[in-house]
Amino acid sequence: MANQLWFKLKKVANPYSETHPADLWGQLDILILTGKKAHLLLQTQWNLETLAEWFTKNQAAFSQNELLIQEHKPLPGESLAEAFRRLRTYDFEEEAVMFRWDEALDDYYQQHSLRAALPGANVPGYIIGWHKGAGEISFEGDSDKNSYPTQRDYYANLKQWSYSFDMADFVTDLQQQLKDFLESWTESGANQVARTQASNLLKQLSEKALDKVLV
Repeated sequence: MANQLWFKLKKVANPYSETHPADLWGQLDILILTGKKAHLLLQTQWNLETLAEWFTKNQAAFSQNELLIQEHKPLPGESLAEAFRRLRTYDFEEEAVMFRWDEALDDYYQQHSLRAALPGANVPGYIIGWHKGAGEISFEGDSDKNSYPTQRDYYANLKQWSYSFDMADFVTDLQQQLKDFLESWTESGANQVARTQASNLLKQLSEKALDKVLV
């Protein structure tokens, strides 16, 4: 049985409601289920509006695209995070070649990095994508517990790791998690600006799902 990757979302009070009333704050727990044991990979609170936008825009890319930069791909035994770090060290004398290389790397980063999904959040550089015929979430050890003073229990041993998982189940579950989360922000009692923002994102998410079905 394949591992299961879960993003669990729940609404929390916006601590910056006076200055940023449209922010849709929530708690995000990332877990990987291996066999019967669930491992917590991350717990954080942030404006999850950005996660909804990232998923809506990039779900096809991170669930289908391999890491391939101008014919360069992961080496045997490399995780996506390890390969991405290695490819970022390449250098080229020709400026035009370097520009195209950096542009391709940035495209992959924007589509597959947790930091791109949660810009500005103090989170590790997890990479999520398609690798060796399955989903993969991996980390190449770019952080330590001192980088996360408020959540050291979760980052006590940030080392290199990777987990494969069922990508189709992940996409389906995250889509439902986001739908439930956004609907919780459309309920009465929430800030009107936040309700409108949540409604707009919910519409975009639903339209994207419909487009996928029609295709």
